[in-house]
Parts: sequence; C-alpha cells; structure tokens
Amino acid sequence: MTVGDYAEAIILGIVQGIAEFLPISSSGHLVIIGEIIRNLTGREIDPEANVQLIVALHAGTLLSILVVYRNRLLAILRERWVLIGIVVATLPLVIIAPTPIKDFLEEGMATPMVAGCCLLLTAFLLLVSRSMERGERSLEQMTPLHAWLIGLFQLLAILPGVSRSGSTISGGLILGYTREAAANFSFFIAIPAILGATVLKAADMLGGDATGANFPIGPLVVGTAVSFIVGWLTLSWLLSIIARGRLHWFAIYCAIVGIATIVWQLLV
Repeated sequence: MTVGDYAEAIILGIVQGIAEFLPISSSGHLVIIGEIIRNLTGREIDPEANVQLIVALHAGTLLSILVVYRNRLLAILRERWVLIGIVVATLPLVIIAPTPIKDFLEEGMATPMVAGCCLLLTAFLLLVSRSMERGERSLEQMTPLHAWLIGLFQLLAILPGVSRSGSTISGGLILGYTREAAANFSFFIAIPAILGATVLKAADMLGGDATGANFPIGPLVVGTAVSFIVGWLTLSWLLSIIARGRLHWFAIYCAIVGIATIVWQLLV
C-alpha cells in the first residue's frame, strides 16, 4: 500500500463520481485523454487495469443514486407501471451485453476520432431534446413502448463519446415526458445498468479473467467513499440544472470538445 495507491483511488473516485452522471461521456473523455497522454509521454493508460478499484468506484456511485432517490425508490415499489418500465428499458442492454457487438462498439471503436464524433452526437441529442420538449407526461404514464425506446437510447451510450444520462434523458424529453420524469427514469434505469456492469467486473475478477485483483483494501475504501460523496453532490447538482431547463449547457461543452478532437485527429 503506497501513497500512489491512495492518490489513484481518490482521483479516479472524483472522476467516476462526476462523469457517471454529467452528460459529457466518461468513456469518450477517457479515450481522448488517454491518447493525449500517450502522445505526450509514450505511456499507455488503461483505466480498467485495477478491476477491484473499478468495482469499488461503481459501487460508490450506485450507492449515491440509492441515497439521492431513497424516498422515491420506496414509492415506486407500489407503482407497477414504473417498475415494468424499468425492466423493459433495461432489456436492450441485457440482450446486447453478452454479444460481440457490445465489445466491438465499446472497445473496437474506442478511438479519439470516434469519441469526437460521438460527443457531437451527444450535443445534438441534448439540443434536439430541448427544442422538442413538451413536458406533457409524468413518470406514472410511462408505457412499455416508451420504456423500450428509452432503453434503445441507452444503448447508444455503449459508443465512446455518447453520454448515458444525456441520451436517456434526451429520449424521455423527446417522447414528451417532463424534465423531472425524464431525469428520474434515466437514473432509475442507471441502477440495473451500473449494478450489471459491477457484477460482470466482479465475476471476471473472481474468475481470474482480470488483472489488478490485489489492490489494497485501504485505498479501495477511500475510493468508494470519494466516488459516493462526489456522485451524490454531482447528481444533486445535475437534477437542479435539469429542473431549471439548463441541460443544453452541456451540449455546448460536448460540441467544443468534439470539434476540437476531430480537428486534432485530422491534423495528425
């Protein structure tokens, strides 16, 4: 156990807590930043190397959703249509997760050029959803068809550069749901998505198919706590931004980073 282990856990905990919820695509930023570091230093960056730490950080952000939505989650246990909607919206991800298609989209297309283009797609979705926003439907009016369509929007986030929260919230707004309903449903379906990713990573670790299975317990606890606290603050802040109708602010950021990345790749 070293100071470096704690520093890595804290830094990745902060990144995980912020990027898991803000509609800026953590995967796209990791691809772009990794390429910049490789060009400057010649060092290859693999954020998935320490699987134990990745599992711990995902657990921290999952806990932050459960805390922020603790009262609402207890209420929806009695709302049959919302529960059905969560299950239906998760099905597209469950269907594609074990297939080579997911691996190809997630890893085979993990290049800065693809990430830059997909960040523009995220910006486009955020802007289109703002222009099409009607706010007529509540969460209790969620239909299985609409849940399935939002689940398809969630599939877009497999691509590096497409934000999961940005795509699913945009899908809800485009389908006519209120800002609150679209945001709540987005983070409700994030629970099985994050839980599933955590379980799969843990299974790889226990099965001996992953590296980094001996990360010290101290930094693991610190990383989990940091990702939980930062995730809690970030999610609460994002919900206030959505309530004020300012989600499109992130479209400007995604567009700037996307265009800059594309220009950079065309020039190298």
